[in-house]
Amino acid sequence: QAPIIVMTTEIYRNMVASDYFGRKNNLLENLNTVVFDEFHYMAKTPCSRIYAIEAYKTYRKFGGIVTGLTQNISDLLKDKDMATLISNSEYTMFMNQAPKDTENILEAFDDITYEQLKYVRNAEPGTGLVRFGNTYVPMNNRMERTVPLYAIFSTNMHEKVALKQTSISV
Repeated sequence: QAPIIVMTTEIYRNMVASDYFGRKNNLLENLNTVVFDEFHYMAKTPCSRIYAIEAYKTYRKFGGIVTGLTQNISDLLKDKDMATLISNSEYTMFMNQAPKDTENILEAFDDITYEQLKYVRNAEPGTGLVRFGNTYVPMNNRMERTVPLYAIFSTNMHEKVALKQTSISV
């Protein structure tokens, strides 16, 4: 772990938005989305937590859309700063969560109700609850396995392995 980490707008501008000679980096011209997959790893160490929070705020400052993906929101809600980051987000999508995780969601989001969390608690694949500001909307994105999009959107690794084995043996 580094004893100190500093990320400023100037460092962002020098390292990401321009090349070595200070010229505009055209590769980033159309970039507007940053995705942190397995976002819960960013909360594991003080260094990664500080980086995640500063990066999140910096990307948003420059008009970026920041997305943090995690399977278990409780890992992030344990940390006060990460919980604040999530609860201050304008858009949040909750999918299947265990009962203990839904209790943590109730604590972190003042405006969500226990009744609304029924869409999240042990939810069916493809269903959940979407939050836009202070508005919560139940989501049902279930689809038949025969629909071509199903193979793209499904995160069920057992099905993906079985499908791959079937296509190999044909």
